[in-house]
Formats: sequence, structure tokens, C-alpha cells
Amino acid sequence: MDGHLIHVNCKRKRNEEEDSEEMDVIVFTLSVIIAGLSWLYIDDFIPREPSYDWDHERRCYLNRLFRGSEKECIDQLRVSKQGFANLYKVLREKGKLTRTKNVSIEEAVAMFLHILAHNLKYRVIHLNFYRSKETISRQFNRVLSAVLRITKDYLKLHEYVLNESDAGRWKWFENCLGALDGSHIQVTVSAEVRPRYRNRKGDISTNMLGACSPDLIFIYVLPGWEGSASDSRVLRDAICRHHRLHVPNDKYYLVDAGYTNGPGFLAPYRGTRYHLNEWTSNTPANYKELFNLRHTVARNAIERSFGVLKKRWSILRTRSFFDINTQIRIINACCVLHNFIRIEQYHDPILAAQDSRIIAKVDRALYSQQVTQENVTTGDEITCVKVTKQWTAFRDMLANKMFDDYRARRGDGGWKPYAYNSCSSVLSTQFAKAITPDDVRHRVKLWKKYYGIVSDILAQSGFNWDASKEMITVDEEPAWKDYIKSHKDAKQFRWKVIPNWDDIVDLCAKDRATGEGAKTGLDEIEILGIEDVNDSESVSGEDVVKDFATGSNSNNPDSFENSDKKRCQSTSTSVMAPTKKKGGDKKEIKNSLGRLASSLEEYLHSKANTLSVDEVYEVVSAIPDLEEEVFYKACNWLIENEKSFHLLKKFPNDKKKNYLLTSMPREKK
Repeated sequence: MDGHLIHVNCKRKRNEEEDSEEMDVIVFTLSVIIAGLSWLYIDDFIPREPSYDWDHERRCYLNRLFRGSEKECIDQLRVSKQGFANLYKVLREKGKLTRTKNVSIEEAVAMFLHILAHNLKYRVIHLNFYRSKETISRQFNRVLSAVLRITKDYLKLHEYVLNESDAGRWKWFENCLGALDGSHIQVTVSAEVRPRYRNRKGDISTNMLGACSPDLIFIYVLPGWEGSASDSRVLRDAICRHHRLHVPNDKYYLVDAGYTNGPGFLAPYRGTRYHLNEWTSNTPANYKELFNLRHTVARNAIERSFGVLKKRWSILRTRSFFDINTQIRIINACCVLHNFIRIEQYHDPILAAQDSRIIAKVDRALYSQQVTQENVTTGDEITCVKVTKQWTAFRDMLANKMFDDYRARRGDGGWKPYAYNSCSSVLSTQFAKAITPDDVRHRVKLWKKYYGIVSDILAQSGFNWDASKEMITVDEEPAWKDYIKSHKDAKQFRWKVIPNWDDIVDLCAKDRATGEGAKTGLDEIEILGIEDVNDSESVSGEDVVKDFATGSNSNNPDSFENSDKKRCQSTSTSVMAPTKKKGGDKKEIKNSLGRLASSLEEYLHSKANTLSVDEVYEVVSAIPDLEEEVFYKACNWLIENEKSFHLLKKFPNDKKKNYLLTSMPREKK
């Protein structure tokens, strides 16, 4: 009997576990049914925003861009329709640009030009092109890489033919390749490197070196140098780097007075009138002035090239939201596109007219620029040259006077005397304490000393600046001990807190430009490691694909021209499309919920008819002449075999015993 009770308890525990699992199934099924009914209710009775056919909207917008009017195409993309078609071919064939699964080459190029022309953010392009910002970013970088890949085809020395007016400007400069100068383009950089990129006007910019031919086509560009770097320093780097500016021995460029007059670079006379607006109502008085006048008229080509470049591509006129490396690539790409358009305009009268309008605006702006006037006085001419004591004494006196004035103007670190006076006056008023200009001078001198010592420390490996603690941190203490052996002044800064370090950097940092970010288009190609195939999702040129507006092969050279014949027939307004339900057909969902509910009902009904232990016991007890051992076995076997129990109840009482004996499994001996 004890064994039987243990068996019954185990059986009861197993039944309770099964009941718990069955309850979980029931709760889950009811949750699914309730969720389905809720969705149907929301779909039927709660109004939703109508669905649009975004593909259709996108096709219409793109057709308006480069298959609509010429004016619309030039205003939005800066190229004519024919120019866009030619650019599409060049980027596909030479730039190795391929379409992706969902975005065609035409659409990617249109987005790219749209961003450069108007300096638009991705969220604006997302609104116009109905693409996600991630897709826009990926396509922008793919087209940017393709444009950089064609740099060597468009940024190079080339033959050119000038019209009569331009030829007259250059007839005096034989063997001249063109003009060269620097231009500052505003950029966005991190706070810690801003002092290096701050130019003399206080703007954060990169100093781009550009050389162009007389027909305003760039020959060489080198963006990326920090704005604090001088033009001559950038030029020295350009003629020494791997992809350098090539200047044959018998050739030269025209440069302004900011560059050294030497082999390969012809500069004007300094101290003589030079800029164009200085010659208004004036004529040259000597050979130097005549040379400078003709020099500035010819060298003005590089100023016009920079002006046209920035007028056409708005992204170069203001700061953009890209990181500094991408901004440098964009500058290179804009110069390549500038050359492409200048070459195309010889065969495209629409582009030629556009360039003429832009150049006219640039010329007016250059002519009206404010420049510093230099007073030039002439006296009696010197007829001979000889050494005299009086002239030597005059030269020494003049040199000393110049040096005294230089020191008075320069002050300490570029501060003028009135700056110390103004600073001391402001501080005395604000803090109600007598502060003299000498106090300010001594404090600035101390800060400069701090800056020199700390900046040298931070330049070493293993030493860093902790902005939260406002002090220097050392990775390894032995390295610090080795350093202070040779730099005794640095010892006091091991645990010194400098709360105004950022202000000291802004005040004392000088031209710390390094040129690390300076890259030509060819440098960018090597750094990026651009491959012939853009990415894994690109569609091969051999695959037959349908363009977004035509049914032709996108890799067929004539596909773009053929697609131009097929205009968007519908209006450009929003067109309502059939509502697309992500959940599938409503009737099918209702049928599925019905089947699920029926299955649950059958399951619950079957569980309601589950065998009861009491019922089994009563039926087996009613069988006559049943031994005790067989009684126990029959109860256990019937509880586990529900169908056998229901069949047993069908037999008369005198046959139930025989049914059990013949149906129950026998024990093996």
C-alpha cells in the first residue's frame, strides 16, 4: 500500500505540472487573439495617415530636376541636362560608379550635386528624395569617391585656346603656365584643434592652394592646410610632396606679393601699386607700375577661378556639417567638377552663358574689394651710386627708428601697448583693485611660460591632459622621472592644477599648423584605397537592370539619352496610392484568428473531459471477482490510457475483467 501511495503522489505532482503548462498555453493563445482583435478594431475604426507612393513621388521630382527645363536643372544641380548626361557617363565609365539594388546612378549623382550646390543637410535631401538619411550618406560617399577617382583626368596641365580679350592679358608672359594663389575655405573642426585652423581674420578655415591656367581651369589644388599657415608655407609643401605641383625649369606661374619672387614663380614689385582698383583714373608712372598693372590683370585669373568655384558650389562658402577629412575630399571634388563644367561649356552654350554671368559677378566683387593704399612719393632721381658717411649714418638712424617702432607696435607676443592699458583698466574697474599694465604684462608672460612648458610635456608620448582634473596625467611614473631630468622646469607641473588651460592655449598658441590634413585628389584615392567595385551591394555592369524612370539597361551607354524621351506623365502633386497593409489581407487575418479560437475551444473542451481518479476507481471497483493485485494495476493503466478506459465502460460487467486481463501489458519474468 505504501508503494501505491507514493506512486499516486508522484502522479498527482506530474498532473499539477502539466496543468501549469496548459495554463501558460491558454494565456498565450488568448493574448494572441486579443492582440489580433485589437489590431482589427484599430484598423477599422481609428483613422490613419494616408499612404503615398513614394517611388512615384521620387520619379517625378528627379524628372523635374534633370529632364525638365534647362533653367531648373542648372539652378538645382549647376549643370545643364546635357552636362548631367555627360557627367553620368564619365562617373560610370571612368569613376567606376555602379548602381545599387534600389538607387540608380542618376539619382545618386543628383543627390550629390544637390548637396554641394546648396549646402543642404541630409534631412532636407531626405524630404526631397524620399530616402533614409543612412542611404543618402552612403550614396553621397560613393559618388564622392567616384569623382575623386577621375581627378587625374581633369586636374592636369592641358592645352587651351584664349579669346582675344584674354589673350591680350597674357601676351607679355611667355612660357607662363597660369596663376597661383591661396584661398581660405571655412571648415568645421573639433575644439582642441581650432587654434591651428584660425586664420588672421579670426575665422576657422583651411588654406587651399590653387593653380589655374588662363582659361580658369584648375591645374593643381591642395586643400587641407590649417588656416593659420601662410601661403608660402603651403607652396613649399606642394612642390615637395609625393603628388606635387610640377613646374618645368623653363616655365613659371604668376603669384602675388605674398610669395617669394624666384625661379618658377613670378611675383610683382613690392611697395608699388598693384590691385586693380588702385589704377582707377591713374596711369603707370614707371616700369615697375606698368609691370604690376599687367601682372595683376593676368594673375586675376586665379581670383576669378576661386570666385566662380565658390559661387557655383555653396558648400564652399560656409561651414558644412561633415568631418574635416570629408570636407577636404569635398573641396577636391568641387574643383574636379568645376573643371568638368568649364570643359563642357565649350560645347554647351547654356553652360557658357551661365559661366559668363558668374564671372561677371566675380569681376565686380574683385574690383570693389577694399585694399590698403600705399602712398608712393617720387623725388629727384639718383643719377649715380656711391658710398658716403652721411648716407651710412642716415641708414643706421632709419634702421634704429624702424626697429624701435617695430618693438613698440609688436609688444609682447603681438600685444600692443594700448592693449595692456585697456586690459588693466577693465580689470581694475571690474575687481575694484589697482591693476597696472605691467601687472597684465607679467601675467601674460607667466602664462606664455606655462604654455611653452606644458605644451612640450603633452607633446611627449605617455603624457596626457585630463580636462576633468585640469592637470597633466602620466601613464608611467618612470617616464616622468626620466623627462624631468632633462626638463627641470617641468617638475612643478606634475600635480599642478591649471584651471584656465584652454584660455591660455587660445591666448598664447601661435601658428601651430602641421599640414597633416593637406591632401590632393590623388592623395585621397591612395588613402581611401578606392577599388574598382564600389561595394558589395552594387549591381554589376553586366547585369540587366531597370532605371527608375525607364525600362532600359542602366549600364547601356545610350540608356540615359533614351530615358530622356520618356517624361513623367502624371502631375508632380502627391498621388494617393492603394493602402498597403503590412499585416496582410484583413479577411485572412480574421480567418486565422477564428481557427485559433476554435482550436483553443476544442482544447479546453477536451481538457474538461479529462479522466478523474475517482471515476476510474469507481468503475474498476464495480468489476466482480477482481484480485487485489490486478485492481491496482488496472487503476494505474486506465489512468494513463484514457481511450482504453472509455472502451472499458462500454463492456458489460461480466466481460470487463477479461478485457483488462487481455489488454493490460504483462510483466516480464
